[in-house]
Amino acid sequence: MRSPKDFFRPLAVGAPAPLRETPVRPSRMIHFFPASNPKMVARAPDMAGQVDVLLANLEDGVPAADKDAARAGLVEVGKKWSAPDTQLWTRVNSLDSPWALDDLTTAVAEVGDALDVIMIPKVEGPEDIHYVDRLLAQLEARAGLTKPLLVHAILETARGVANVEEICASSPRMQGLSLGPADLAANRRMKTTRVGGGHPGYLVRQDPDPDDPEAPRAAFQQDLWHYTLARMVDACVSNGVLPYYGPFGDIRDTVACEDQFRNAFLLGCVGAWSLHPTQIAIAKRVFSPDPADVAHAQRVIEAMGVTPEASRDVWRTLFDIDWMERVKASLLPVDHPLFLLLAEPRRMSFRVGDGVWLRLVDVGRALSGRSYAEGNAVVLDVSDEFCPWNTGRWKLEGGEVTRTDGESDLRCGVDALASVYLGGFTFAQLARAGRVGEARDGGLARADALFGTERAPWCPEIF
Repeated sequence: MRSPKDFFRPLAVGAPAPLRETPVRPSRMIHFFPASNPKMVARAPDMAGQVDVLLANLEDGVPAADKDAARAGLVEVGKKWSAPDTQLWTRVNSLDSPWALDDLTTAVAEVGDALDVIMIPKVEGPEDIHYVDRLLAQLEARAGLTKPLLVHAILETARGVANVEEICASSPRMQGLSLGPADLAANRRMKTTRVGGGHPGYLVRQDPDPDDPEAPRAAFQQDLWHYTLARMVDACVSNGVLPYYGPFGDIRDTVACEDQFRNAFLLGCVGAWSLHPTQIAIAKRVFSPDPADVAHAQRVIEAMGVTPEASRDVWRTLFDIDWMERVKASLLPVDHPLFLLLAEPRRMSFRVGDGVWLRLVDVGRALSGRSYAEGNAVVLDVSDEFCPWNTGRWKLEGGEVTRTDGESDLRCGVDALASVYLGGFTFAQLARAGRVGEARDGGLARADALFGTERAPWCPEIF
């Protein structure tokens, strides 16, 4: 079992480091073309401008005698590839075939960085992805690739569905999963030969009428793939990879194709396969956001309350927007009351970052320009090696700042004084860290009372 620390290390010396997040680019349709067909290879540059993903198919639909020609077609397309807005993928032959090794070797060595994703059919468990992961790392190192190739798995067997969670979590190369309904149906011994879609025999029937049991009863056709697709989506989303519906075989039934694509979209899929140009427009329509939804979407660019009451109202408004999945805010002060406004504050995550760096060049003028709370006099013994004119004892009393030879209350460097100057820290905090020394009893308390501020310092702008 590999250590989690090794998960993002290259699996071969010289291979590019794995990606830590799955790239999300438009992939509403993965359009297949047979790479063994010279006419389709010649049309690839024109087709690339019409689709999000163009996939050179080396597997199903390519006869055994044409496997070499299919690889050659992939290489030809890859070497001429000049469509930066479209991804180039390939589907290799299954790992138990005699062609898979040559497919992978050719794809990496001769197409290389032009290729974005390699689709692996009939993946049954994480061990299949582990094999491809290690092999691709070795081939990438030998070819000198600068970015790792990603892997897309197809669920086409019952064992693959049973192991779908482990497959999704098997490698940082995992880009996504597709449902392969035709082969999966055959592997399960399902009583259908349709490539996707429903079946007239898979239905539910209305209960009989108690007053007329022999009366006709309405029947409703059901979705054969609902459970499998939903489980695949859950596995993908929980592991940060992308779910896709696969092919819809009846290219003449555009209505049923759109229904199947929309079912997948509503369940969470980001795209589907297109086997014919007529399905490209369907996928674009289904997997693109509705213009009305875009118009209705709300994005808060900047909102700030000028009073505490107004600030609370701003946050309540944001939290009350329907279907708000996440609220992300930047550049908040460290003492912002947001934590206290939440019903479940433990669900909030935050990161503290630097906003302003302060260097006191003239301690006397800096201390004179600051306001103070009322309190007793305090004498600070300041040291500053870089600006020696700041070194010495400074007396703060009644809003006046003067040099003095009197006994000091605190000893600190100019860096510690700068940390307290804006109110970000107290002398007592810095004393516990060993950065301030108390020279007289009660000095820390008197100094903190004098320098105390109502709020923590905050710089809401980046400059």
